[in-house]
Formats: sequence, structure tokens, C-alpha cells
Amino acid sequence: MNILSITGALFSMASLVLMFVQWRWTAVVAFVGLLLTVLGSSGFAGAMLPLFWGFAALVVVGLNYMLPREVVASRLGVGYIGLGGLTGLVLGYLISVNVMVIGAVVGIALGGLAFSMTPSGRHLDFPSARFLQYLCAKGLPSAVVLSMAGYVAIILIEEYAR
Repeated sequence: MNILSITGALFSMASLVLMFVQWRWTAVVAFVGLLLTVLGSSGFAGAMLPLFWGFAALVVVGLNYMLPREVVASRLGVGYIGLGGLTGLVLGYLISVNVMVIGAVVGIALGGLAFSMTPSGRHLDFPSARFLQYLCAKGLPSAVVLSMAGYVAIILIEEYAR
């Protein structure tokens, strides 16, 4: 394991922490972690992976600037979404690497639904446009960050197994 892989892993872990803070640039931090890890790995030949996730990170940052400020600035339910997504990511990985992203998305949706059932989340009125807007502001960035962190973990596991 080299310095690029270690730095990429640190960026990836920082993005997981920032996901719970809901900073606008968290997806970019996760992308930098993925890019450094891919560049530092010896046997990973997935050139399209960083390109796709770089585009996804830009979409997330752009969406954060397009959504209403009060929705983006709110931190309500971030723990539900983050823990749901992390649980879905791990369960998806246990099934298959290909199911990992789907598991994260399902976990995020279930975390958002669980938050909407709490007294502080009742204002989301599931199902409604407000709930969808909330999932776009909180769930999409979490899905992108968790997926990139999952791929970093996979690359590092494959690298360490060599």
C-alpha cells in the first residue's frame, strides 16, 4: 500500500464524517479519496469508475446550489439517512459488490422514511413533493458519498489481499 492509497482512504473516511455534517462539498472530498485510491492501487484498471463518480459529485454539488437554502442547510434526519445508507451499503456488499450501491440507496430511502415517521419529521408528509425534495437534498449526496467510500474499501481490500 502506498501513500496515495493511504491518503485516499483518509479522504474517504473524512467524507463519511462530513456526510453526517451535510457539507456541500462532501461529494468532492469523497471523489478525491476515490481518485487517489485508484491512482495508488496497482491492479485496478477501472478508468471509467472515477469519471462516472466525478460527474456524480458535480451533479450533487450543483443540486445543492439549486435546492432551496433552508432545505440544504437543515440537518434534520441526517443521522437516519446516514445510518440507513451505511447499513444498506454493508448488506448490499455482503450480497454482491454490484448490489452495494442499490443497498445504499434502499437504506437511505428507508432511513428517510423512518425519519418522516418521527415527531420532528412529520412535516415532510410522506409521500409528497417536500419528501422528494428532502431526499434529493440529503439522500442523493449520501448515496454518492457512500458508494464512493464503498468502492474505496473494495479497492483497498483487493490491494491488501495481494
